[in-house]
Amino acid sequence: MLIASLWQQFLRFKQQKARSAPLFQPFLEALEDRCVPSLTVNQFPVGDYPGPITPGKNGTLWVGGIASFSEVNLATHKITQFMAPGLTNGPQGLTLGPDGNLWFTENNGKIGEFNVTTHVAREFTIESSFLADVTQIATVPDGNIWFTEQGDDKVGEINPTSHAFLEFTLPTPDAGPYGITVGPDGNLWFTEVYADQIGMIDPHTHAIQEFAIPTRDQTPIGITVGPDRNIWFDENNGVGAINPRTHAIQEFAVSTTNTPMLGIAASSNGNVWFTERSGVVGEINPKTHAIQQFQIASYSGDTYSIVNAADGNLWFTEPDFPPQAKIAEIVLNPHSPTPHSGHTRGGST
Repeated sequence: MLIASLWQQFLRFKQQKARSAPLFQPFLEALEDRCVPSLTVNQFPVGDYPGPITPGKNGTLWVGGIASFSEVNLATHKITQFMAPGLTNGPQGLTLGPDGNLWFTENNGKIGEFNVTTHVAREFTIESSFLADVTQIATVPDGNIWFTEQGDDKVGEINPTSHAFLEFTLPTPDAGPYGITVGPDGNLWFTEVYADQIGMIDPHTHAIQEFAIPTRDQTPIGITVGPDRNIWFDENNGVGAINPRTHAIQEFAVSTTNTPMLGIAASSNGNVWFTERSGVVGEINPKTHAIQQFQIASYSGDTYSIVNAADGNLWFTEPDFPPQAKIAEIVLNPHSPTPHSGHTRGGST
């Protein structure tokens, strides 16, 4: 399953940890969560199990499913699904490559490319780690594609032209690298789910550094660059930020304890947004650290992958099987198009 593999690993990890440590420990800095009156959320049904989501070219979004990719037109909200011949496993991570095509990871040791013109998928096997759980993926300014290998404790890169691979083993065994993003310093920053660390690799020298999160058992998953140019990541019960220059880490708790955060993204309103299980999304102000959380009405599955789109709004996926499968839009830009009939609106508390 697209999302199930992560959750199976997560639950196994939590069971192991529970035998030796408390499931939840206080954060360094606990903040009071505050509700706001409303949040406008538009929900749209999709024809496949939606997982990763990424901005595309020319005002579009792309969503990866088990056997297809769907294109979302941000101006009309029209969703077009393309079945993907050659796809053997649903993508876990998704990014727009320098060639304008979609690049994705699979949990069977492969990196894939989906041609957005011909709608054909190709796969490239990482020969040294065929059984690696290749998780998230990011495009770097030099044109290469970087990814994490959770099963083999590596980060790697693929040249999108030659399809040559390079892999780099992390210093910490059983680290479980997952989320990955390009920092403002040009380095690749990634989460280490099992080691409670944030990692960094220089894409030129390939030097790796790791930084321990002060609070244990937080299983960081998603990671992004915030409006403040810090590296933000989500945790088991909150979010954190690491300064890429000083490497100082701060952590901020949310009110929903023992609820893993899943996705994280900077937004057009200057805040950092995150998704949780059980249909909750939230935001944190990087300056004041004030947190707000919202319960999505009529959610179908967990709120999962989240991105900032070209229309100034946030979009996230709700993994489930059709007809419950949905993607959703958080309206931050009041001038964005109004959804056409047949789509549902969610509320918040």
